[in-house]
Amino acid sequence: MFWGRNISKIIDNKMILESIDIFVKVWEIKTIIWPSWWGKSTLLSCLSNIENPTNGTIFMDDININFSENKKIWKKEILHPKLSLLSQWLFLRPHLSVKENVLLPLREQWLFDKSAFDDMMKILHIDDLLEKYPMDCSWWERQRVAIARQILLKPKYLLLDEITSALDIEHIQIIVKILNKIKKKTGIIVVTHMIHFAKKISDYIYFLDHGKITEHWTVEILDTPKTKRLSDFLNL
Repeated sequence: MFWGRNISKIIDNKMILESIDIFVKVWEIKTIIWPSWWGKSTLLSCLSNIENPTNGTIFMDDININFSENKKIWKKEILHPKLSLLSQWLFLRPHLSVKENVLLPLREQWLFDKSAFDDMMKILHIDDLLEKYPMDCSWWERQRVAIARQILLKPKYLLLDEITSALDIEHIQIIVKILNKIKKKTGIIVVTHMIHFAKKISDYIYFLDHGKITEHWTVEILDTPKTKRLSDFLNL
């Protein structure tokens, strides 16, 4: 199980995240929905070690890191490659082709499987982009390339930040099918503002507002919210 407990983050004397508890295990897709600018990307960055939380504890299987006591041991190799983040910034290398962008981390981790690679390129309709460079691709094409790369890495825990923001309905349906397939071996946390996508993909929903988890429950929460704040948000 991957668990962030009591995660807090202060930036410029402002509380961005306050006492967040969130966990995920294999066979689960947990989704975070939120009003804009209230800490969702910061939360994923803290959970994935891109940023250090101000306070809190990360548990991942046999790893236990307390940030208030052991900040100096917070290093990328502690959680990776078992845990992987797909940021909305995608981080494709502009000097590498699409094919090279996908293959480089796979070969570094000795995970290249030609059959799986070819299948994923076709499923996500990017098999005709392999020799192009990221800047020659549209944003929604780049998004699919980054999704393919992260899924082929086969992490045990996968954090996904707004991965469908540029995709059309057809490709969102493809992502839903892929995530439902890989969750048999992967615990997944998804951040999205797309409520219809959250309904299709989620086993559990968290509502993040002003840096706090203010409501959480199974996906039915989107049809029967318990708080006025979430009800108002869903009715915007």
